Amino acid sequence: MPDVSDALVVALCAVAGVVVAPFLTTLIEQVPGKLPLRWPGPAEHPPILYWLRPREETASAATDAASRTATGAGADPRDARADVDDAEAAEEGFDGPLPPGWGLATEIASPVLFALAGVRFGASAVVVPFCVLFGALLVVSVIDIGHYRIPDRIVFPTLALSLPLIVAVSLGLGAGRSIGYALVGALAYFLLLLVAHLVYPAGMGFGDVKLALLMGLYLGWIAPDAIRAVTLVLFALMIGCLLGVAVGAVLAVVRRRNAAFPFGPALAASTVAAVLFSQQLLGTG
Repeated sequence: MPDVSDALVVALCAVAGVVVAPFLTTLIEQVPGKLPLRWPGPAEHPPILYWLRPREETASAATDAASRTATGAGADPRDARADVDDAEAAEEGFDGPLPPGWGLATEIASPVLFALAGVRFGASAVVVPFCVLFGALLVVSVIDIGHYRIPDRIVFPTLALSLPLIVAVSLGLGAGRSIGYALVGALAYFLLLLVAHLVYPAGMGFGDVKLALLMGLYLGWIAPDAIRAVTLVLFALMIGCLLGVAVGAVLAVVRRRNAAFPFGPALAASTVAAVLFSQQLLGTG
């Protein structure tokens, strides 16, 4: 995209984030229950505006869904969301339909993250795989908050999509060596979290370990060499640990007790931060 300004790329990324947002919230709702996946149409699920519907309208939809279930028709898991208490969901996680507050936050975060990818990489094909990464990290973070697990049904398909994307973009840009650095990053992050899982499985779930393959793949890809691929992974892990400790301390104060909390969102946020500020972290800017 040599003739497209960076500002236009950022705008296009934001628009893509708005368009994709309903599918991301659909994944968040349907993947934990292993429901069939489909992309909702714009009339059925207008981006962002869908979550601003009046509660009365949502309650009516829930009644219709119950009727469809009774007659054997498929029900939309979002239709019962009016009965979910957002405050309780934010504190303890949610197990069921996505609460409106979380749905709205997700669909706002999607274009913001995509736009940040555009800011970071500008008019380059590299921005496309990173939009895939940021979307996947958003989905697994919300699922982890709500269900305390990171589903393979998100991580492995994203890996399967990312690998050929990274290879194609790298070869197209004449940066074939970056493919090797991506694999180094994936292996480094995986091994680091695997050790943590083996030492303290209660604090580091194996879902986080598998997610590390995806995060490390992208972190290594933007590093200028193998050594700095591992260095960027270490930076991301350090930031993630600090975020996790801070979130854990805040939750302990709010709940007035020590309780388990998902670590995946902290790792995802730290990966996004490491990607956005990789040049500063590695001194290559």
